[in-house]
Amino acid sequence: MSIQPRKQRKARYNAPAHARGKYLSASLSKDLREKVGTKSLPVKAGDKVRVLRGDFKGHEGEVLTVDYGSYKVTIEDVTLAKPDGTSTFLPVDPSNLMIIDRKHLKRYKAPKSWPIHPKEDTWTVKPSAGSHSINDSIPLTLVIRDVLKLADNAREAKRIINSGNVLVDGRVVKDYKFPVGFMDIVDIPKTGESYRVLLDRKGRLQLDLIEDSSAKLSKIVNKSTIKGGKTQLNLHDGKNVIIDEDAYSVGDVICLKVPEQEIVEVYPLQEGATVLVTGGKHTGELGTVSEIIENKSSNPNTIIIENSAKDEFLTLKDYAFVVGEVSLLEVNK
Repeated sequence: MSIQPRKQRKARYNAPAHARGKYLSASLSKDLREKVGTKSLPVKAGDKVRVLRGDFKGHEGEVLTVDYGSYKVTIEDVTLAKPDGTSTFLPVDPSNLMIIDRKHLKRYKAPKSWPIHPKEDTWTVKPSAGSHSINDSIPLTLVIRDVLKLADNAREAKRIINSGNVLVDGRVVKDYKFPVGFMDIVDIPKTGESYRVLLDRKGRLQLDLIEDSSAKLSKIVNKSTIKGGKTQLNLHDGKNVIIDEDAYSVGDVICLKVPEQEIVEVYPLQEGATVLVTGGKHTGELGTVSEIIENKSSNPNTIIIENSAKDEFLTLKDYAFVVGEVSLLEVNK
């Protein structure tokens, strides 16, 4: 490119669509640089950015729109007040921004729990923020396209999802990036099939065909007392259940009726309970609790489990997920 400013401005103004992305590049945060392996990337709608210069210096927000004509972006809460009392978004040049959270995800950087090949394509879908973390969930698009093979490409998968043909935990989901995680129930009404998300022996998420999709298992990870003396049960999938009488303990698993979220039954974590291991080298194994070891120090509590081969192994108590009498025993043989 010429060193003359007038020719640089002309080239920028007349740049073809495929070349305009480089003019919309922003620097990456230190963490993203290590993950992606580059210092800058084009800004995309949905990226979380930090303003580096100007009146809004230090502000962090999500990119709402990207204008390839003016090479400007708009960010949530970055607005100007108009004389009539209304507000309008202030266009920001990408050179004044730093990307701190990326909307897109390179395929080879995807979590090992995703059942996809890391080198088939360059990019994959990054799940939106929701009930499960990125390491414990898989985007709904990949469920439809890569796992269930109901679509040949992402466009067809999005069309299926946007048409309301997919239910998660009994509710219609139209977000193609919706995070589907452990123990979630996925229903496809048009095929009449239902699936439960489980873990295989390698810690990868898998969908297993089930007959009854009216109930879901959720583990209690925390409890809190709220206004009125009621107890709120915080579950592993991000959901909460409010109860009048606290008859549950952290680590117990409750059976919820979906989509009503009504407690049907409780499976306490105790000796003799059947559990599914969700972490460590024994991930995906089923067994019976032989002993629960409560440590009085800062070390985590552990548990001894006996598997079907009558072998005992020690693992963390947090890795034990009680399955009760639900017919999951044939899943991970």
